[in-house]
Amino acid sequence: MLRRLRQIKEDPFQILQPTVIESICDELDYDWRSGPLDPAHTVALFVQQIAEGNVPCTEVCHLSDRQFQ
Repeated sequence: MLRRLRQIKEDPFQILQPTVIESICDELDYDWRSGPLDPAHTVALFVQQIAEGNVPCTEVCHLSDRQFQ
């Protein structure tokens, strides 16, 4: 369990599959714009936010390797 938590904190895409997330969004007819926060990265950051102890949204930008505000 701790190993998985550590993996999520380090790189959530070791467990989450971006193609699966995008496929689900397609099935639900969810539209999104191109940008740094596509559905897969949004879900990954949310999972990391919770894994880090439910840190505030202002801290989430430090968890990402992408620039956004």
